[in-house]
Amino acid sequence: MAFLREVLMKIRRKGANEMSVEETLAAYRLLLHVRKDLVESFYNIAERRLREVYDDFSMTMLKLDKTIQTLRRILENEAKISIDESKTFSIDENIQKLSLETSLAFRSLLQNAKLLKEFSQSMPHQYLRAILRGVDDAIDKVIKILGGF
Repeated sequence: MAFLREVLMKIRRKGANEMSVEETLAAYRLLLHVRKDLVESFYNIAERRLREVYDDFSMTMLKLDKTIQTLRRILENEAKISIDESKTFSIDENIQKLSLETSLAFRSLLQNAKLLKEFSQSMPHQYLRAILRGVDDAIDKVIKILGGF
């Protein structure tokens, strides 16, 4: 958790100065989309009563939520943008607004989240834990890129 705290502080400090507002907003929207997929996955896992997966999942969600919260603060405070979360957006349009390295990290995160959502209904917990590790690694990579590491 110390790593996460350090990176999020760096993102807050650099704010909209190093990342354009458009890039920050695109990253924020993509992370919200990932969060929706992960919440659906969590409900499927909860229905199946797979307690082995809960702890890993809760840590992954905590990291994702903290990152989303940090980006929201940057957009609302520093860039003075009011965020309408109900607005529809195209994933591809938002990915195109990001740099190559960032867009690749987001594509990986989106793919892993979709896999988890799809397989959370039927796969054994061992496979779900492996997919969840992939989601967690992708979130870490996105956080590192956003933090400039």
